[in-house]
Amino acid sequence: MRLLYSLIALLLIAPAALAQTMVTANIAANTDWTASGSPYIVTKTIRVLDGVTLTVASGVEVRFALNASLIVGGVLNAGAATFTSDAAAPTAGDWRGISVQGQTTLDGATIRYASNSLFAQETSTVTLLATTVELYKFNGISVFDGATARLKGVTVQEPGDAGNAAYSGLSLISPGGNEQVWEGPAVRIADLTVRGAFYAIRLGNPAPLVLEGTHTLEGNMHNAIAMLYDGHRGSFTFAPGIPYHFLDSGRRYQVASTDSTTILPGAVLKFWPGFQAELGHVTAVGAPDAPIVFTALTDDTAGGDSNGDGATTAPSVGYWNLVSGEGVFRHLRVRYAASGLQAFGTSTVTDSEFRANRYGLSLHSRDFLSSSDAEARVRTAPGFATATRNTFGEHQDAPIRSDINVRGDVTGNTFQPAAKFAGVGFSYDGTGRTFAGRFFTRADTLHDLGLPYVLLNSNQTPDGSLHVGRGASLRIEPGVVLKSDGPGVRVTGSGRLDVVGAEDAPVVFTSLKDDVYAGDTNLDGNTTVPAVTNWRGVTYQGSGTAGSVAHAVFRYG
Repeated sequence: MRLLYSLIALLLIAPAALAQTMVTANIAANTDWTASGSPYIVTKTIRVLDGVTLTVASGVEVRFALNASLIVGGVLNAGAATFTSDAAAPTAGDWRGISVQGQTTLDGATIRYASNSLFAQETSTVTLLATTVELYKFNGISVFDGATARLKGVTVQEPGDAGNAAYSGLSLISPGGNEQVWEGPAVRIADLTVRGAFYAIRLGNPAPLVLEGTHTLEGNMHNAIAMLYDGHRGSFTFAPGIPYHFLDSGRRYQVASTDSTTILPGAVLKFWPGFQAELGHVTAVGAPDAPIVFTALTDDTAGGDSNGDGATTAPSVGYWNLVSGEGVFRHLRVRYAASGLQAFGTSTVTDSEFRANRYGLSLHSRDFLSSSDAEARVRTAPGFATATRNTFGEHQDAPIRSDINVRGDVTGNTFQPAAKFAGVGFSYDGTGRTFAGRFFTRADTLHDLGLPYVLLNSNQTPDGSLHVGRGASLRIEPGVVLKSDGPGVRVTGSGRLDVVGAEDAPVVFTSLKDDVYAGDTNLDGNTTVPAVTNWRGVTYQGSGTAGSVAHAVFRYG
């Protein structure tokens, strides 16, 4: 009797256990895959034909044979279904994944063991809701330029080999490669989780992102948006929510001065060692409670441990190089740079904080050109730069420095004791080269910016002096105060120096320790006092030199 009951039980269970549906051909008509037919075994690459809808119910398991894939030309709608390998012992890369050319909506689905789990091709519309992608071999989700993609509550985790740089949780790329432009719509991402990848998010092109909700990026080599292209054309917007990593694409990101970059409040941009980002025309307006941060890749205080190494690495002064552009910069935090922020032309820099840099803020009088050919760098009419209400913390060489011909207002800033000095660093070798390596072909002018200039040791001259040499001409305007702790001013060859002060606004040359003019520039209170020969003075050398001096004050030289 016991044997009879066992046989009856087996007969009742067997149909359910053995139920499966073999899929050997394209889906050519509207089709529903239901729990009663599960699992569905896809024996080869199949296609949902154009104009056809495949609906996969929750609880259904779809298994793919080795190297098989699902191409969606029509529509794929799936609930909490599982797309996975049919292997007895599945591994990442067993099947090729889902390639969407038409329309796909996954709500609560799981994709496992694919090479590239889901491709949103340039003609597609893809909506992924509460979907999990895991145990993939190359990329979890790839979105091509031209696709319309929305991801909400998506989790991408457990790649097959996270140590390979090709692997990304989410990859946004152009079919044509690095073209510096994205022609499709913005990719909308809310509440994204990525774990264990090399790049959490990889941008191979400047794909615009709309980031919403709370994102969890952990255990990745880069818990960030990895910028793996060398610039953009047109316009691009950096959004808050996930930090951006500028990585070694020639260590330079270049945007022409005719193109634009917008950086939204709260955005965090982190840079590879030595990296410089030339952003063209810039609108970077943060907020008091959501500043924009430019910092080192190893700085865990902004955007978290985005390089994924815990406390193994730490930021240091000069870790990365610079951000440059012309425009509006407000509520920034600039840290650990060699040259910090380089603001061109009529830029406005306000309400920002600079600290732990070699140089914090650099002002330039000319438009930025991407060409590295010095002959191609052209001068434009000087604009009026404004840098006010900024705070300068510790700096290795200078908190602010200025190129030649800059006109502007740099008053109303706060210089903390470690800022090096409360002034504008300046060096000019007189053969047409300033600190920025810029070349000039006509007379240059030093304007009063509202702060004293501090002469920096020039590595272009033997004694570090400001040098006005053959063919160069420098005019120093009324009200300018130049302070020095050693370097002087030398005029040689056929150089010309005109010191053009006014009775009520003389030009002053004095020691960095002199607090009588322009206050306590060296930020030491009364600790140091000036003395004779503190600096090398102003010298015209040779019969070919020329110039004039009017309404000038010379002290301690």
